[in-house]
Amino acid sequence: HLYLTILLFACNYVSAVKEAAFVHAISSAGVVDAVGRSCRDGQLSSCGCSQAARPSELKAEWRWGGCGDNLKYGYKFSQTFVDGREREKKSRKGAKRLKSRALMNLHNNEAGRRSVFKNSKVKCKCHGVSGSCSLITCWQQLAPFREIGDYLFRKYETAAMVKFTHRGKMLIKKSRHRAMPTPEDLVYMENSPDYCERNDLYGSFG
Repeated sequence: HLYLTILLFACNYVSAVKEAAFVHAISSAGVVDAVGRSCRDGQLSSCGCSQAARPSELKAEWRWGGCGDNLKYGYKFSQTFVDGREREKKSRKGAKRLKSRALMNLHNNEAGRRSVFKNSKVKCKCHGVSGSCSLITCWQQLAPFREIGDYLFRKYETAAMVKFTHRGKMLIKKSRHRAMPTPEDLVYMENSPDYCERNDLYGSFG
């Protein structure tokens, strides 16, 4: 798949290009996904099944329970594990470019986490003798990670080029007619190289 090719190209990126935005987002989403599923499966002693609130649109006679994927714990774990290094960079005194890159990465990390929630579903199962469906149990379930990857790839295709002020405010860099990116959108600060040309800086073999 094309987004896996982008992942391969961007592994060693040191610049704030569009592909790096995708890598940060999908990596952050991957942590939420993996940890959320591990909680549900009982593989982690620090968490269990989802404790998500019952959706308001669920029918009153349906039971909210089962053992759902623990998205909330996965989200918090991703914030701590994935964002930690970027927060250190952001708080350091020094180069504005380094801080801007950290802000960009933090934004894309959050967009990745939000993509997991946006694509999650309510799954329901019937219980009863001979398929009578006398009881319906529902729970929160993660989407297949392929769907999350496809969703983030579409976000990659519409990513916005931005810049950051010295106070950390995000500004649109190129287009005056484009709306400001939302927390679910991907952002980048530099144009991508020509992948048909060898570029050791970007890890592209041409």
